[in-house]
Amino acid sequence: MRHYDEMRPTRPFDGWHLPGVLALQARERPEQTFLRWTDAGEPVSFGQAAEIVAQLAGALRASGVEPGDRVVLYMQNSLANVWCWFAVNTLGAVDAPINPAFFGGLLAHQIRLVKPRLVICDRALAAQLAEGLRLADPEGPPAGRRPGGGPAPSPRPPPARGRPRRAPPVAPAAGDPRAPATILYTSGTTGPSKGVLMPHAQMHFYSDQTANIHRMTADDVYLTPFPLFHASGRVHGVYPALLTGGACVLYDRFSARLFAERAARSGGTITNFLGSMIKLILDQPPSDFDRQSRLRSVQAVPTPFSIIEPFKQRFGIENVAEVLGMTELSWPVMTPYGEARPPGAAGLLVAQWYDAIVADPESDLELPDGQVGEFLVRPRHPWITCLGYENDPAKTAETQRNLWFHTGDLARRDAEGWFYFVDRLKDSIRRRGESISSFEVEEALLAYPGIADAAAVAHKIPGEEKDEEILACLVLAPETTLNLTALMAHLRRSLPRFAVPRYLRVLEALPKTQSGKVQKAELRKLGIAEAYDAEAQR
Repeated sequence: MRHYDEMRPTRPFDGWHLPGVLALQARERPEQTFLRWTDAGEPVSFGQAAEIVAQLAGALRASGVEPGDRVVLYMQNSLANVWCWFAVNTLGAVDAPINPAFFGGLLAHQIRLVKPRLVICDRALAAQLAEGLRLADPEGPPAGRRPGGGPAPSPRPPPARGRPRRAPPVAPAAGDPRAPATILYTSGTTGPSKGVLMPHAQMHFYSDQTANIHRMTADDVYLTPFPLFHASGRVHGVYPALLTGGACVLYDRFSARLFAERAARSGGTITNFLGSMIKLILDQPPSDFDRQSRLRSVQAVPTPFSIIEPFKQRFGIENVAEVLGMTELSWPVMTPYGEARPPGAAGLLVAQWYDAIVADPESDLELPDGQVGEFLVRPRHPWITCLGYENDPAKTAETQRNLWFHTGDLARRDAEGWFYFVDRLKDSIRRRGESISSFEVEEALLAYPGIADAAAVAHKIPGEEKDEEILACLVLAPETTLNLTALMAHLRRSLPRFAVPRYLRVLEALPKTQSGKVQKAELRKLGIAEAYDAEAQR
């Protein structure tokens, strides 16, 4: 049985603390570039970053922020967003970044969840924030309560409004790796979002895994257009650069059209993708920028296997890695650098750091290799997974029952030890007595020319409690005309009969979270009223 045995942290456990790492890099490489805002932005060195963070931390302390306080960051991607994150952690407080696209009830829910001492927002978002705060606590915070409704220690001054006043700086320094650091919200694709409470040690280890899977060094540049309220922007971008002494170039959002140009102009050597992003990039017309970049390693979740080689050839990339994990756990499964893995495989168990099994979702009993079940995980070392869900002990207990963390992912493992992602447990489809992976249906759809994005969901048959049909929702590439009969013929050649979608529906775009995950619950609501019925055409 094979394992991923390359995971070696960059420093001992007592150094797994973000402010301490920033202080160390500021001493050892003060002039070296750490961050840039886009490829056209001025570089910011590690030394400059430490000075900015120290000044901001001092201002936040003067505003009443103390160790353990929750501080919401309601901000667009920017360097200021990074400085606020680092400054809050420097004070021993816990930052909770919220998607800036959220407003109204969604924003109010996330504010109520963490009960913040302070909210930092962009000026352009102030009106949205005011409405969210009103909905989170319609009567306003009475004396002795925090905004959001939680009890506040007393006596304490109320949070300052407006710009933080000038105050003595608080320099980043070493601290306790076990202390809570950050709350990252789940995407909420299957229900209300939860706040994942992550200790400093987990944030550090998770970022170390990113650096490890790419073999990142101080010579690398991480290109990330991903949001800083999500792990993809933080632990797959900014923090790995901090750990290794490399650089990170930040953008406001992902663009398939601009990808090749950004890669070339930024000098990026590493990046990551979510969902169908690789397919969207490949659908762009060839460009002179395609082979001008220094990109050598990318990580994609999930990776449509059929397009890995075309992508590597087009951009000259030597490593395309996949993983199996989640914000709560970091990465229990990783792909060895440069290794050709079996088709569809996500990687090997990081066995020195985790235990993992594929289990019957009803009994939690381990299943034999080759069978599909729920992916269950537990850490072999303390502090490398989350502390639970913020202010939600019931959900924490539910997911961590029987000494295993229940991921909600369906997976299988082969005899060699390769793990394969099959589907989300709640997104799996049951048809003709067979369990169907929506991911495998989507991969077949994406392999057809002219389909830029795709998602497969179950359509309940009236009167049939245990049988479902498959609805495939498609997004076409620009200037594409789709021959549905030819597409169905392709699907019948590519998939088992029971897995061929009955219904096809073309949409302008798939509903997604800002982190790129398809909101399949919204697709199921669309139904089949305007869909093409393949059986009716036969």
